[in-house]
Amino acid sequence: MGGRSSRPSAAAIAAENARKAAAAAAEAARQEAARQEAARKVAAAAAAAVEAARLKKIADDKAAAEKKEKEKKEKEEKEKKEKEEKEKKEKEEKAAAEKAAAEKAAKEKKEKEEKAAKDKAEAEEKAFKNAKVNDYTKLGCFNDENKTRALPEHRKERGTHVDSVQDCAKLAMKSNDKLFGLQDGGQCWSGNDLNRALKYGPIASKQESEKCNKGKKQLGGGYANIVYQFGQNIVSPIKSANYFNELSKNVIVENIDIHVINELSIDVIKGLEQKFINNLSVDVVEELNSKFVLNISNNCVNNLSAKFVSKLPKNTISELDFEFIQNLSKETRNDLDAKIYNSLNNTCISSITPNILNDLSKKIILNLSINFISNITPDNIKKLNIDFINNLSVDVVKKLNCNFLTYFSIIYCNTNILYILHYNIYLF
Repeated sequence: MGGRSSRPSAAAIAAENARKAAAAAAEAARQEAARQEAARKVAAAAAAAVEAARLKKIADDKAAAEKKEKEKKEKEEKEKKEKEEKEKKEKEEKAAAEKAAAEKAAKEKKEKEEKAAKDKAEAEEKAFKNAKVNDYTKLGCFNDENKTRALPEHRKERGTHVDSVQDCAKLAMKSNDKLFGLQDGGQCWSGNDLNRALKYGPIASKQESEKCNKGKKQLGGGYANIVYQFGQNIVSPIKSANYFNELSKNVIVENIDIHVINELSIDVIKGLEQKFINNLSVDVVEELNSKFVLNISNNCVNNLSAKFVSKLPKNTISELDFEFIQNLSKETRNDLDAKIYNSLNNTCISSITPNILNDLSKKIILNLSINFISNITPDNIKKLNIDFINNLSVDVVKKLNCNFLTYFSIIYCNTNILYILHYNIYLF
């Protein structure tokens, strides 16, 4: 028999094949794992790139937005600055134009006044030169003082008197004086300064017979000059507001009698300045009539004090209109006593606006009368605020009628008011 064969057995072959297959499978698994890892890394890298791109975009967008916002802000600031500069320039130009216009107007006014004064002086000079001894115009009766005479020259020896106006006119013309006046029943005084001649203020025509006619008519009274000016058709300065406004510079207003004030024309009253009004004596204010008060300029009314208004006579207050009340300052309206409001006429009360009523102080509202409240119109009642109602006195609330309650919502009234209103509402 020959020797055994060296060929592997089937089992060995199978085992080897199994090993190789396992090794191949392991290799394949390793390669698949490696491939997946590579794919993961690629995916991760791609994701990182996408994230980076996203973050970069966010950063770029933010930077762009910030840049845009900055540019917008800079543009707005630039535009604002340019607008402010433009407005400032326009304001300066407007102010300069207004100043120039005001200066021009002032210059023209001054030139006009100077021309008018010159023309007047020339006309008076001409009238004086052409005047005959009986060509003169009475300017009125004016106060005088011993310390500094209004008309400086006493014609004839002191203590002596003339017998007529014409006698005094002859003496003044002989002395080349344009003005002359008689006082104390025939003392003759003369001069050329019109402002000085009238500076102590006028005496009302109503009082001339008492104060300006001592003894004989038209021969003046004690320190009361009947003043004349040579020339015909001369308008007395007392017919203009300027004359009275000039008096206020010398505080002569305090000495002006109520009769003078009550004789002023409406045009003169409208032209009076605040200083003149403020310098009126208390005695005069207490007798001012409604014609004077209702024709004071709106600007003057706006600057009147509560003290001034409170001193007005009751009959004058009762004739005041809404325009006067409206033009008073808010401070003055709130400083007035409620009795002033209660003295107003019903037409005036019904015209007072809700804004003014709601602005009244608690003290005034508390003392308003039932007549005042009853004359508030339905439309105005609807616009009253709750504080106004809550500040009404108990006596007034008790007397409120159903018409008032119809137009005002009581749901926000305080408990005291509601309690008092209960009976009224029950009746309603």
